[in-house]
Amino acid sequence: MKLKRGSCLHPNNKRRYKGALSHIKTVHDCEDAAKALGFKRKTRFWKVKDKKLAKGCHFDDKTQRLTWNRHRAGKESNRKHRESLCCLQSV
Repeated sequence: MKLKRGSCLHPNNKRRYKGALSHIKTVHDCEDAAKALGFKRKTRFWKVKDKKLAKGCHFDDKTQRLTWNRHRAGKESNRKHRESLCCLQSV
């Protein structure tokens, strides 16, 4: 699922989804999720290792770029323009 705002494990999203979200685990799952959610094939894809960005898969509305951050922790955020692609667990 694509969040409207912020990263998968940001406290606001943890509360909203009652802890049922998790980060996408692999770059391949990130690409598959983007396709399933209707991202265009031309969407720019960026692979990084950056502790300042949320880990996992997210779309930046400002740059129109899909990002895979392979940093083991990353920084959870609640930025409006950065929308995480997350796994939704059944509760």
